[in-house]
Amino acid sequence: MDGAEDKYGALYKTLEKLTSPFILAVGDNEVSDFGAKRFYRHIGPYYFSFAAGNAYFIFLDTTGQTSEKWQREWLLSQLEDARSCRHIFVVMNQPLIGQRRKKKSFFKKYQMSENYRLFLQRTFAASGVSAVFSADKDFFRKADIQGVSYFATGGGGGEISLKRNPFYHFIEVKVNSQGLDCQTVPLAEQDQPLLFQLWKSIWFQIHSWFYVTYINFTLFFSIIFSILYTLYTTMAEKVDYYPKLESTDPGKKQLTIVMFTNNYLPFVGGVPIAIARLKKGLEKLGHRVYLFAPRYEGEEDSSEQNIIRCKPLFHYRKGNFVVPVTNIFATGIKEKFRDIKPDIVHLHHPYWLGTVGLKLAKKYQTPTVYTYHTRLEQLNQYLPLFRNLAGGRAPHMLIKHFANACDAIIAPTRSTKMYLRNLGVGKLIEILPTGINLERYRNDPKQRQQLHEQLKKGGEIILFSVFRLSEEKNPYFLLDGIRRVREKTNIPFTCHIAGDGPERKKIKKYIHKLGLEKTVHLLGNINPKEITLYYQAADIFIFSSQAETQGLVILEAMAGSCPVVAIDASGISDMIINGSNGFKTKDDLEEWSRKVVTLMENEELRRQLGSNAREFSRGFSIEAMAARVVRLYYQVLALK
Repeated sequence: MDGAEDKYGALYKTLEKLTSPFILAVGDNEVSDFGAKRFYRHIGPYYFSFAAGNAYFIFLDTTGQTSEKWQREWLLSQLEDARSCRHIFVVMNQPLIGQRRKKKSFFKKYQMSENYRLFLQRTFAASGVSAVFSADKDFFRKADIQGVSYFATGGGGGEISLKRNPFYHFIEVKVNSQGLDCQTVPLAEQDQPLLFQLWKSIWFQIHSWFYVTYINFTLFFSIIFSILYTLYTTMAEKVDYYPKLESTDPGKKQLTIVMFTNNYLPFVGGVPIAIARLKKGLEKLGHRVYLFAPRYEGEEDSSEQNIIRCKPLFHYRKGNFVVPVTNIFATGIKEKFRDIKPDIVHLHHPYWLGTVGLKLAKKYQTPTVYTYHTRLEQLNQYLPLFRNLAGGRAPHMLIKHFANACDAIIAPTRSTKMYLRNLGVGKLIEILPTGINLERYRNDPKQRQQLHEQLKKGGEIILFSVFRLSEEKNPYFLLDGIRRVREKTNIPFTCHIAGDGPERKKIKKYIHKLGLEKTVHLLGNINPKEITLYYQAADIFIFSSQAETQGLVILEAMAGSCPVVAIDASGISDMIINGSNGFKTKDDLEEWSRKVVTLMENEELRRQLGSNAREFSRGFSIEAMAARVVRLYYQVLALK
């Protein structure tokens, strides 16, 4: 048995029912399960001896509880006292025969030393010991060493093991005038199937546990019953998970909307442009929109209303790339938010100012909507530290946690919605692309003609691209692709790239390295009001970024009747219908450049795809997208 206190109580109750003498020996469990002290307290020491008729019995402690030196002295004194007896029997827990195995255990197990084992064998032989009995696992062994009979026995009623072929047995010792006769007597159970014996062994443990410790048994099954009952009632409870949507007319109520963003105009990028267009579209529909955004160095557009500029802690700089890091601890943010009393909070980043907006919304019980704009794992090169961590699972975990804390999420494309679902985002997700300003394409025809003549001085094909000059936009693939295009065709062409960023100097060096100085022209940042002229003047829009959630510039290019050639990636895949409004290719220079050459060499195909692209873009006007966002706002308000 183990060393539990209740087991000794159970043992006493069992022994009280016996009417014949019995011998109780210590086992391994009493030692390994901290039962040594309890055994000493309830039963007595591990070592003792007594004489019975003409026989002397010595119970030797080989558990490690007493030192081997002391045991030697005690054993020799006992053997001296037993000289007058005809038979001497020794009982010990560790066998002196068979292979000695080291049992691996969390507890330190006593191992009899080889010197002590040999000492015992020599001493037993010299003292005329009749037999030595020791414990073992579920099998029987016997050996004669120097005239002494050794018996290793086990399986007398404990658990049955399937590892060997065990059987219940006991050793019958007969002492008569002729000498000593020891026989192994198997019990009747050995004729039964092994599985039946195993079940009987398990049932014996359960029965004895209940019989002796019925309080533990009752408590155990009470707990099990309580758990099962709780699970049953929980699973059987009828719950209606379908939302109760209120009937609300979005055209009759003006909303007050607060937005939080970590970057905004005059910083040029897809996210600031998308936010500005949404704000404009919502205001055009009659709603009030307040925007918390960073304060930038230099002049900012003061004509735009309800822009709350937050003071920066510092400015992060990388080359000519400067980003203000907002002081999110400023009390003014909280005070202005409280004064505005918004109906809904729209968050555009899952960290920094976005986190502030989420906390304030939770504090004032305001519904929240989050737009997933950016693949954060693609921006790790901007971090001064922990870049590998920021490019691994960490940003995905951040987005999942933040999105699940909001009431609804806007995904710009079907593929980004699938990404959010794959992350484990369980909230309402609506696919709402960023709207484009179609009015800007109704510009002055003279301006279009002037730019067209300026770019096509020699009648070249004009390739055009717009992206931030940064590593995650995959600019070097695009430049390698342009060189491959030049190798594949004799048609004259030039490529114009609009945008600026921290990688500008390296890109200029790479252009020089490839010998593309006369082919590729970096235009820098172009005013959003003027860039539509470039889309309309270009023949083909080319793109190589794989870090987009939507690819807003692709829609803008399509609105300017530009067919598109881009790498098939998340966000972009949903915007390009292959062979209809452009081509999406694998991340392969050969395939990408071949599609560009195909459009360059086939004017009729180029015009047809450009016309289809313009028609495709008409469904993404700022007004249409803003109206869909408002419907989502009212749906979230109804759910709350």
